[in-house]
Formats: sequence, C-alpha cells, structure tokens
Amino acid sequence: MKIAALIAFGLALLAGSAAAQTTSYTFRGGPFTAITNSTTCTVGECGTYTGAHRATATLTFAAPLAPNLPTADRSADVTAFTFSDGVRTTTGPGALGSMQAVLFGTDAAGLPINFLVVLERTPGPPYAVGDPTDPNSRLSIVALAPNQSQGVTNAECSTRAPTAAGSSPGNCSIAATDSGSSTAIAMTPTIVTLGVPVAVPTMTEWAMILLALLLAGSAVLIVSRRRPEACA
Repeated sequence: MKIAALIAFGLALLAGSAAAQTTSYTFRGGPFTAITNSTTCTVGECGTYTGAHRATATLTFAAPLAPNLPTADRSADVTAFTFSDGVRTTTGPGALGSMQAVLFGTDAAGLPINFLVVLERTPGPPYAVGDPTDPNSRLSIVALAPNQSQGVTNAECSTRAPTAAGSSPGNCSIAATDSGSSTAIAMTPTIVTLGVPVAVPTMTEWAMILLALLLAGSAVLIVSRRRPEACA
C-alpha cells in the first residue's frame, strides 16, 4: 500500500505540473528613409545609417501575453530584450541595454497594439552626463511605435533616471543630438510578430525523475521480498 501511495503521489505531480513557456514578440520597423548622418563624430560610438537599416526589438516574457490587455507600462514583465538599429545590436537588461519605455495593450490574439517601445544602448558605468567629450556621456536609442520607428546613434545624455521597471541605473531620461549624432526615421507601419514559445523546465521534469526513482525503488523492494530466504 505504501508503494502504491508513493506512485500515486508521483503521478499526481505529473498531472498537476505544467511547463511554463517564455514567449517573445518582435517589433520590426520599415527601412529608414529620413536620414541625417553625423558630420564630425570623434567621441563615442559613431554610426552611419543607410536605407538598408531599420529599427527592430524583441521583448521576451515569462508566458504568452493575455488577449485584450489595456495599454499600460509592461516593462516589469519583460525578462529579456534585444534591439538593433542596423548598426549595432544590444541585449539586456544589463550595463549596456536599458528600457526607457515599454507601453502597449494587446488585441484579441494577444499581440501588442498601441505600443511605444524605447530601448537604449549606453556605455557605463560610470554613467556620465552633460559632457559631449566623454564617451560615457553618449547613448544610442531605438524607438518603435505603430506607424513610425527611429534610430539615434551617439546622442548626448543630460539627465539619467530610471524610467521603466528593470531599466539600468544608467538609463538616460533626457538626451539631445549634436554634430556627432546620426538619426534615421521610417514613417511606415511597425510589424509585430509572435516568436516560437520555448518550454521552460518546471516541476514536470522533477516529477518525472521522482516517479522514475519511485518505480525503481519499488521494483527493488518487490524483488527483495520475493527472494527466498537462505537455508540455515
């Protein structure tokens, strides 16, 4: 009876456990059209845009987004992100990658709508401000909205303050461009696509291991009980 109870317990763990699925959503802007490249970039991460470049961002969540969510700050739910302006690709959260804004709702299918996604690439630490000659005072930005996307390389940061949950301490809240900066804009729809959900190991795997151990242990116990006693 004890063996049967243990096996039943393992089966219950299997039935009651489910693997969570991390899910990614990619925001892809159109090719840049309105481009202003830097004329005298000598400090920081210089960059030159072309019509072959575009802004993209991928946000990862611990589970698929629910349908019909109202527009709100979703930055606290982001577990990881990657973004690119076509010149550089940055991942976060971390010392280089930060979230300035992650605002959106979802449609009936759970895809983000009414969104504003602003992600930053910033050197640091230390996180300098207000000094155009200090490379640590510079940053790059990718911004995506439903009908517009933008890339900014090597802007000058004047104020740093976290503006989104999970943002880096070096997050720049106010920045301006100068002759060392490049900017590019696409006035075309940003396409949002759902990535392939990835199963995350949870209690299900542990329950399977436990059940296997229970079954193996019960088999040994049964064999030992059936073994004839040695003659005296």
